[in-house]
Amino acid sequence: MRQIGNSLIIVAASVALMLLLRLYVFGVYQSAVTLRGRVDSGDYVVVNKLDRCCLKRSDLIAFRSDSASAALGVVVALPGDTISLRGQRYVIPKRHCWQNCGCHDCGLYLLETGAGRQLVLQNTVTGKAYRLWRLPWQ
Repeated sequence: MRQIGNSLIIVAASVALMLLLRLYVFGVYQSAVTLRGRVDSGDYVVVNKLDRCCLKRSDLIAFRSDSASAALGVVVALPGDTISLRGQRYVIPKRHCWQNCGCHDCGLYLLETGAGRQLVLQNTVTGKAYRLWRLPWQ
């Protein structure tokens, strides 16, 4: 009887650890869009939630948006980069707020999201995403 109790405690601790890891360390999502041949619609991606800073061009990232709990995008331009739009040159702001707030999540990133390009705040980035697999029957 004591072994059953110990086994139940081990199983409960394992489930709790798995849920905590899934909540704070990584997440698995199914892509709803196709992004530059990196991810097709229906592919599964794993998101490393601990890797939210030091983004580079061409990184695949997940971010929170109004329309979806986790949207995917490819980084096109970083804070401070100059882009050209309809013959005009624009600089991607390094800060979204103009006060000296000192927060580390002030940066803006230009992403290719499959539905066009979009500016995304650093504090909405969930983490870097990596393609896992696609189910064979999809």
